[in-house]
Amino acid sequence: MLFTAAFAGGVLAAPASAVPVCVDLPVEVCLPEGGPAIGAVGDNTNDYPSVRNAQFLRVRLAGISSPQGGVIAVEPGLYAKGLNGSITYAPCKGRPTHVPSVDDPVSGGEPYKPACADPVEPSYYRSGGFGAGLRKQTAAFTGGIVMSNTDTTTECTPVCNHQWANKLSRLDVEIYLKKRDPQTGKLSTDFEYVRPRFSATAFTKRSGNGLESADFGVITPLKAYAKGTARLQGLIFASGSTRADAGRVRFSVFENDANGRTSTGQPLQAFSVFTSTGAFYSLGTLYAGSYKMRVTDLEKGTCVVVKHLPLQRMGERIDLHLDRPAFGIPHARTVAC
Repeated sequence: MLFTAAFAGGVLAAPASAVPVCVDLPVEVCLPEGGPAIGAVGDNTNDYPSVRNAQFLRVRLAGISSPQGGVIAVEPGLYAKGLNGSITYAPCKGRPTHVPSVDDPVSGGEPYKPACADPVEPSYYRSGGFGAGLRKQTAAFTGGIVMSNTDTTTECTPVCNHQWANKLSRLDVEIYLKKRDPQTGKLSTDFEYVRPRFSATAFTKRSGNGLESADFGVITPLKAYAKGTARLQGLIFASGSTRADAGRVRFSVFENDANGRTSTGQPLQAFSVFTSTGAFYSLGTLYAGSYKMRVTDLEKGTCVVVKHLPLQRMGERIDLHLDRPAFGIPHARTVAC
């Protein structure tokens, strides 16, 4: 959901009376005088300024230690005050423009969405699997987790010159451990282990024509009941004593603190994003700490948020009552979905 939480850039909107506005990468596209301004429909990568001068950024991560392996997912975030409501903009969560790499002044969209893992649907920038064992890395990130200024994919025409290495304010990294069902052979998220995440925001070490982050070392996700873990669970009631069906509720939970640590002492946050599979839910194993939790009733389109949910131990319980104000969650409030 790396997903979890701010960025902004280069082509500025011109007034309608100005001379034609042109974009020369990857091909020259001009809007006639008096026409709509580039970037006028929503904010996208082109509206954000560069915040550094580097050909690439690299997050130094030695690997993940786990019993069964999993997936690393990476997401760029851009921030500039006043853009996107002054909150983080995640270009890979956007929708594409009609023509790749070109602003759409009528319908809007993200011109460089084709550079992401999924060129159409909301996605991460890149994700890749790692195997079981110590200090395991993924082939998707050979040489570290790297973000460049351009990407060449089958959907980019011919290249996505997004300048994300120069524009991003943070690079979010999320880790999901996986387990295989012995009967079906299907892989799924292993909720017995913490799902850790971190944000690389400072790239201060020069490496050739690029910049590197601090050394995040090795990440070893904690297992349930280890010191410093917590878990919230409960029942979901649709109405009165009637229990909710599978798929009714969506959970999105992110740690306000950062109580986990890598082998080099860098901070880690826990998160949990999933859809209920029945009338019982469990957030899975988390670091003990304070969390922001968003709960969505997918049937009624109702959303409830609690900003500071303290979770200090395994086996904590809150039952959800979807027919009650704020689903019956203490200190929660209903918000727009």
